[in-house]
Amino acid sequence: MSKTRSISASGDLPAVTLPPLQFTLPWPPSVNHYYAVFRGRKIMSKAGRDYQKAAALSVLEQVGRPETILGPVELRIVAYVPDRRKRDLSNLVKPPEDALVHARLIGDDCQVDALHVLRGEMRPGGLLVVTLGALNPA
Repeated sequence: MSKTRSISASGDLPAVTLPPLQFTLPWPPSVNHYYAVFRGRKIMSKAGRDYQKAAALSVLEQVGRPETILGPVELRIVAYVPDRRKRDLSNLVKPPEDALVHARLIGDDCQVDALHVLRGEMRPGGLLVVTLGALNPA
C-alpha cells in the first residue's frame, strides 16, 4: 500500500496528500444474513443495516470524519476470524465496503481498484483491521 492517499474535489484542484487510514471494524454478518428478500426484492437486512451503523460509528470514533476520497482506492482487510469454522474470505468484502461508503470515507465502493484480504489468527468475536488509501495514478 502506498504511503499516502490523495484527495481532490475536482480535476482542476491540486490533490491533498495524506497517509492511509487504518482502523478496526466489527466482524460482519455473513452474506446470507446481510441481505433479505422482501416482496420479491433483495434488500439489506436489519442485521446488515445494524452492521453498517455500528461500523460507521466505529470509524468515526477511530479516525474522525476525514475528507471523502473521490478517486480510486486500495483496500486491505485483515480478517481475524471469530472461530475455527471454514470461511470464504471473499464473502467478507461487501459489508465493510458498504460501511466505508456509509461512513463517507469513499463515495462509492466501485472506487476500490486494489483489494487485499488476508486471514489473521482467531480472535473471539472476530475483528477486521482495515487499511484504506488512495491509489496514485500510474
